[in-house]
Amino acid sequence: MKYSEKIFPYFLYITGIVLVFVALTFGCYFLKKYDNWNKEVFWEKKTLPKFHNKLIPDALLIYLNKKGEIQQKNWIERKDRLDEELSSSKTRLIKLKTALTDYESQYFLDARLRVIEETQKHDELTRQKDKFIIPSGKKDFGHKIGLYLLLTIIFIGADKGIILTSQRLFKKTDALGSWTITYLFFVFSISGILILTYTLSSIISENKSWVGSTSFFVCPEAWLFGCLELFGLLMMLAIPLTRLWRLTRRELIPSITPVGLYDPIGQCGVGNYVNFLDLWTNISFIFFALITFIGLKPAIYAQVTFDDIYLLPVLVSFIITIAFAVRMIINGVRLRENYLLIIQKSFKTLQDKEKDKIGSDPTINFIGDRWWKIPVTLITMMGTAWIIFKWSGISALIEDVVK
Repeated sequence: MKYSEKIFPYFLYITGIVLVFVALTFGCYFLKKYDNWNKEVFWEKKTLPKFHNKLIPDALLIYLNKKGEIQQKNWIERKDRLDEELSSSKTRLIKLKTALTDYESQYFLDARLRVIEETQKHDELTRQKDKFIIPSGKKDFGHKIGLYLLLTIIFIGADKGIILTSQRLFKKTDALGSWTITYLFFVFSISGILILTYTLSSIISENKSWVGSTSFFVCPEAWLFGCLELFGLLMMLAIPLTRLWRLTRRELIPSITPVGLYDPIGQCGVGNYVNFLDLWTNISFIFFALITFIGLKPAIYAQVTFDDIYLLPVLVSFIITIAFAVRMIINGVRLRENYLLIIQKSFKTLQDKEKDKIGSDPTINFIGDRWWKIPVTLITMMGTAWIIFKWSGISALIEDVVK
């Protein structure tokens, strides 16, 4: 491994962490400037920021000011409707509880059951109303720090895991090859999707489902620095993605030699490589489910009604995961083709005693012994991710969108 391959990823990690820290610091500064740091308020009690900048075209400034007014108006109308439902529910609860003490009431017979149902509905409406409160910047900052630390640990841990499981496999000093373009692709493509989602949900949408202290029409500067926070995180995420993608290139697939057929372990000398592919194909789906859960769960809890646009990053990350899995499975298929070719050539010259000593197909445990087991392998891995989604509640959202 080249010296630059060892050092430069650390530089990228440090750069990403510094970028996140700087963006958080400036975001906090503007939250305090807008008096959003310690207060939790309803949006109607806050004055919308007015956009005026000589560097921004007037048409865009008018558009932004108009969008902010529409968003706030729709948000207040939804809150008013919820207040009416909450008031009606409270009135019904009082009547039902009164009926429980009045044996002559027409509601007495089913009052007990209806009290339980109405109480549950009232509690749900109360929870929804709490979501209309803009949390303080201090509270959001605390959540972000915990989330970013967890994601950073996961990214660095995944990268270290790839290094540890691959360091004995590749003897070339430049195993990663020209990785810069791959790295930049991951950084800018994923960050572009996330910032697009961020823009559509925070600026373009007229019926916002989530207003936080760093929302664009609450504190626009904090929103912009929030985009920088995302970019810093993705600088770190792209490192393990790039490393795994580059280490699964076709030219790095080991060749099975006639001598390797007699590997005493029975894996034809390529067992470690096959185990590497098997391990990271499975981990890629678990990694996808874990990152989706960590990233999407706060949005699920905070939104009044879930905005489908937040499933766009999930779809993109799933496509990336499938691309990694298919790439590694194809490498396993190529290795099998190499094994069968060597077997075919060797069997013509070997005696029966020597044939019995030849190792079995090293890829069987990875992709099975029949072609149809390859899609079964993929489906099993996707099933593992879906189990995590079921446990986290994300699957219910996806099912609602599909319906």
